[in-house]
Amino acid sequence: MRNESVESDSQHDEVRVDVVQVVQLTTRLWERIERDATDTGADVAFTKLAHEHFEQHKRPLRIAVDALIWVHELKEACKDAKKYSGDNHPARTFFYKAKNTIRHNIDLVFVFDGPGKPYIKRGTTAVHHGVDPVVREVQAGLEILGIPWHQAPGEGEAECVALEKYGIVDAVYTKDGDAFVFGAKTIFRPSTRKDSPPTHVRVYKATQIQDAHISLQDATLVAMMSGSDYSKGIAQCGPDTAWLASKQKFHSLGKILYNLNAKNAKSINDWKTCLQEILRSSGSRLKVPNDFPNLLIRDYYKFPTVSSKVELRDLEHRLWIPKKPDMHNFWRFANKNLDWHGRNFAKRSIYLFGPLLLTRWLQGIAEKEGKPEEETRKIIIGIKSRREHKSADGIPQLNIQYRPAALTAFSTLGEPENPDYDERYKEKDEFDQTEWMPQSLVATTLPSLYADFNIGYGKKRKATRSNSVSNAKRAKLTPDTPPPAEASLSTSIIK
Repeated sequence: MRNESVESDSQHDEVRVDVVQVVQLTTRLWERIERDATDTGADVAFTKLAHEHFEQHKRPLRIAVDALIWVHELKEACKDAKKYSGDNHPARTFFYKAKNTIRHNIDLVFVFDGPGKPYIKRGTTAVHHGVDPVVREVQAGLEILGIPWHQAPGEGEAECVALEKYGIVDAVYTKDGDAFVFGAKTIFRPSTRKDSPPTHVRVYKATQIQDAHISLQDATLVAMMSGSDYSKGIAQCGPDTAWLASKQKFHSLGKILYNLNAKNAKSINDWKTCLQEILRSSGSRLKVPNDFPNLLIRDYYKFPTVSSKVELRDLEHRLWIPKKPDMHNFWRFANKNLDWHGRNFAKRSIYLFGPLLLTRWLQGIAEKEGKPEEETRKIIIGIKSRREHKSADGIPQLNIQYRPAALTAFSTLGEPENPDYDERYKEKDEFDQTEWMPQSLVATTLPSLYADFNIGYGKKRKATRSNSVSNAKRAKLTPDTPPPAEASLSTSIIK
């Protein structure tokens, strides 16, 4: 399974990227893409990205996630949790993060490394796929929750890019800039700004990164010189030095490197001599080692092990088939693996995953174009209010009041009591909750309810404006009196 099965066309080959940004995981490199690239913009809310995509394509935004990025991050974040607040399991947090992303009307597919993954990562032997117990737990939980996941034949990140190239997903979510070297067109990266909320990501597009004037071939050169996922690079060679070497237009080192034949020792030595001369003439004291360039490392980028076109076509047909979360089996899974016990905690699990259940139900309506009115009345109580909040970049959201228990067949009545947990998580047998949902999704899936809400909302706004005018007139009689605060526009049209 090689990438000739998903060959990059000439457009992909000519995509130019600031390689100093995209070949390493350091903040410094991503900061340079902010400096040199065109129109990278600010952090963008998931809600806004999903809303704009749904408005244009009438389906959820689809994102391939480099799953091990999440696993490693959460394992690091949770490693000291027992010292402070119990067993904050990284798999549990993984599921929370997934459902909190999906609720924006987003479809995720988590891509895991496979058996063909390179065994060398940053100069050390990589952990063999599937060995990590957290990975196994995450995969099992995702299956039960109906969230798609996919085992790549090789590197998960390269497979994410293959999914994007084939049109199965719209973007790749990763922290690793190697995705651009593999040919990604759109990358969502978690923001590194301290004031940026978790609802936002930074968006990078290959078509926006034109200012650096460097090709994917040169990207591979800089990755190999300054260090990447697959090698430590030339000792003491930083990205800036590698960047300068790649910018030598008359030598075209990146293009030549990309076409070197491993059997042609003379060509390799001539290329190495040229690189050494460029470094010397630039004032660098770096010495090119005897084993550089390692063409095996080059081929990891040039020919990543990914699924064939036939395999991708089959994956496309089955990946987005809607699957309803199985809360009964997830509770059994959580009871065994996530330290969840007790009847009241079982009830709380329905509350915790209510947003996922509601989103999947609404997406199912959009897919099938309609649900029985009787089913809707059992689930949806009403629309409570509307907002345009900064967490969604001002995209309209509606506060939906609904019954999570009506969205699952899971009954907690037969669950054993656990005093330690039941006292902490007291819940009613039936309970309602509210969730802020994208207005575009609600308007499409619940048009009658949305129309009724708009009528009531319009009357409320009119009454509020009328009150404001009356207050303003009264304020003229006493100029020193501050104007009254605007009345709340919150309204509930379903009793």
